[in-house]
Amino acid sequence: MAELEATSLLIISGGAFLIPLIAGRIGIPVAVAEIIFGLLISRWIKVGELIEFLSILGFALLMFIAGMEIDFKRVEEEGKEGLLFSTLICSMFFILSYVLCRYLFLDVFYTLVLGATSTGMVIAALRETGKTRTELGQTLILMSSIGEIMTLVLMTAFSIYEKTSLSVEFFVEIGTLSVIFVVAYLVLFLLKSAVWWYPKQFSKIIAGDPSEVGVRIGLALMFAFIAISVKLKVEMILGAFIAGAIFSFVFREKGPLEEKFSSIGYGFFIPVFFINVGISFEPVFSVELLKFLSKLLVLVLLVKLIPSLLLSSKGITIRESFSSGFILSAPLTLLIAIASLGTEIGAITQEESSAIVLLAMASGLLYPTVFKLLESGENVTA
Repeated sequence: MAELEATSLLIISGGAFLIPLIAGRIGIPVAVAEIIFGLLISRWIKVGELIEFLSILGFALLMFIAGMEIDFKRVEEEGKEGLLFSTLICSMFFILSYVLCRYLFLDVFYTLVLGATSTGMVIAALRETGKTRTELGQTLILMSSIGEIMTLVLMTAFSIYEKTSLSVEFFVEIGTLSVIFVVAYLVLFLLKSAVWWYPKQFSKIIAGDPSEVGVRIGLALMFAFIAISVKLKVEMILGAFIAGAIFSFVFREKGPLEEKFSSIGYGFFIPVFFINVGISFEPVFSVELLKFLSKLLVLVLLVKLIPSLLLSSKGITIRESFSSGFILSAPLTLLIAIASLGTEIGAITQEESSAIVLLAMASGLLYPTVFKLLESGENVTA
């Protein structure tokens, strides 16, 4: 390791330790604070192979944990009707996004930007407001989970489309993509069978094992599906997410294991990823950029707010339906992934990528705050 990279690692490690303490005091999301920190230190940092590897590992763990956060018990309790209802609303996000992109002459790539949904901010805001176990909270977790899956699949499909267009190769690549889902089903079947045949052994894994076999199983799954994704030339984040979802489906009472993965990820690797995003972020500030950012902020809220009002038909109040539109409008991690994908495949310019990263930060600061203000009047213990 070069001396300059060692110093950079020292600075990043110190920031990963101090940022949550500072962010908590000033009331901003830790992820946003980490990106800002990376931006501030970028001129003094040397990003070498080690920091790049730690960042990639952090992103993989972030997507794996996102998959783990899917509550399959809730999905089953909702039944087909509830699942279809949530899927319909999430589909409306993307349909409305596509219509707005066409109407406003935006590139079709912005359908992903405006329609993206993720669980991270949703779960954090629900915990802070004590709404996790309420009807609203469980509905939002289900919706954001479905929306996250749809976003990742659409990102992968769009990436393939940009490389192949609507040629025979596109359909071949889409067919190849289905292989990862077939493998996921087979792995799921084998793990479920193992849990059924050896319930005592697996219960010990969840309760606590000195060898940390549960953690090893999770990491093995994550790296295996990342490797499969790379072999199939699919975005690795889809593989990591699928691995997390499989783990969540098999280990329903995963509380202790989920805490361990959160400790591993959010303890160091995920902060390194967000700090590295800030380090590599090269904003080209201009009046046009700020205007474009403002436009995106309004559009991303409209896309989520209008369909979210349909939640009132499920017995959720109008105020809660309205606030749902705000929290669903802050898919911070996926917006950063989308910006990275867009630059990588040449769908957007560097300036547009900067606008999307700024959108992730601005929406991550603004919309969860509005949600908390709207929901703070009736706090329920989680």
